[in-house]
Formats: sequence, structure tokens, C-alpha cells
Amino acid sequence: IEKVAIPKGVTKIGDNAFEGCTKLHTVTMPKGLKKIGGNAFWQCVKLKNATIPKGVGEIGNGAFAFCAIKKITLPEGVEKIGDMVFYCSKVESITIPKSIKTIPEGAFRGAKLRKILIKEGCTEIGRWAFYYCQSLTSITLPSTLKTIGDAAFFGAGIKQITIPKNVETIKEDAFGQSPLEKITIPKKTKNADYALQYCFELKEATILNPNL
Repeated sequence: IEKVAIPKGVTKIGDNAFEGCTKLHTVTMPKGLKKIGGNAFWQCVKLKNATIPKGVGEIGNGAFAFCAIKKITLPEGVEKIGDMVFYCSKVESITIPKSIKTIPEGAFRGAKLRKILIKEGCTEIGRWAFYYCQSLTSITLPSTLKTIGDAAFFGAGIKQITIPKNVETIKEDAFGQSPLEKITIPKKTKNADYALQYCFELKEATILNPNL
């Protein structure tokens, strides 16, 4: 299979539907689609062209893992993306809509991500979310963010970051082994134990909570 046009009337792409279709390069999805199942396009290593239509509310675990898509838009209204949804994919640019409150475990782990816009509304970045995204050199986090998970940016390429003022928890190894040079941790942050382990390039850390 090299090209798929999913017909009008289909509301769900099932789990593992096109898993391992290594020659698939183009998928057209219909209006009215509500859900993309887990591992739906897992290891579709040549898949470069796919547009997620408005109306999709959920994208399952590993749905686009290992895919060759470089740019993809998650439409407003998507409320849930699964663990490892873009794991080791070639996605370089993506926007997280305000309808997504949590970026889950390993969502972009090992991806070729260079640019990401996380809109206001997201409250949590899960563990390993951007683990070893070495091409990701900068990111702006939304003011609604409250939690940054374990190893969320471990080994990522980020050199400078300002943590939003409402972040309360930065978990272990959140920025571990990153080339981070400058960071500001806000007053509301109550826990940031071991968050900066092995940040050997760190030159400036501003910590506004005297009790940390």
C-alpha cells in the first residue's frame, strides 16, 4: 500500500490499522473522523503526507511513531494525544492546541523536532515528552503550565528557557544532560529536586523561591 484515501463516513481509524505499511506515503482522512487509534500508523516509515481533520478528538498511543511526516497540525478540539504518539518520528514542526491539557509520556521522544508551539491551556508536560529531541534548541512554555515531568527534556538541545510563573513542580532530570546555559525558576515552584542533573553547560540559574 502506497496511498490511502479513507472514505467519508468513517469515524474511527482502528488500532494498528496501517501498522508496518512501510511503503505508505500518503493518507487522506475524511471530515467526520473522530479518533485515530493506537499504533494506527506505527512504523509507516515513508508516510510524509497526512492531514488530521477538524473534529478529531483523540489520537492514540504511538499513532505516528517512526513516521516520516515533517510538519503536522493538530486541530483545535483534539483533547487527547497518547503516549509516544510521535515517538522517533521525523516531525520537525508542530502546534499543540489549547484543547490539549497534557502532553503525555514520551510523546515526542527521540523525534527530529525543531519548532513547537504549545498554546495556552496546557498544564502538564509528561515524563520523557521531549526526551533526546536534540534538534529542539528553544521552546516557549505556556503560562498555564504547572508540572514538568521526569526527564521531560532530558538530552534535548535547549540552551535557554524561562519557566512560567505558575509552574509548581519540576521533576527529576527534567532538563538532565541538556546543553542548558540559562534558566529561571519561578517563585511558585516548590519542588525542583535533581531537575538540572548533569547540565554541564549551565552558566546562569535564577531561582526565585528562597526555599528551594
